[in-house]
Amino acid sequence: MAATFRMTVGMRKRHKDVPVFFKQDGKRFPLSKTVKLNVNTPYNVIIALEPPRLLERVIIHGDPLTPKLLEGNSSKSVFLQEWSSESADFSPSGKRTDITFIIEVSSFSYHY
Repeated sequence: MAATFRMTVGMRKRHKDVPVFFKQDGKRFPLSKTVKLNVNTPYNVIIALEPPRLLERVIIHGDPLTPKLLEGNSSKSVFLQEWSSESADFSPSGKRTDITFIIEVSSFSYHY
């Protein structure tokens, strides 16, 4: 049986704890918004799930990550994953590199 839940994903540069920004690209690329990442930079990826669920698996750009539970209560669960963009290639001006996120979530609600 399908269940509805909300997932929020955020990224921050780990060392300076500043958010990752995006820019509006217009019609030059298949997608109109581009997330601005730096190569060889560590990031914190925060995933929040409402109602609370467990993260089964998180893979970013082919790198399997280990989710750490930051917060769990009756309304939501929040996980932190650490990811480094070492495996991502530099994109020269006018080009974009796709970064794939695979996020597997448990099919049942989790109660803390």
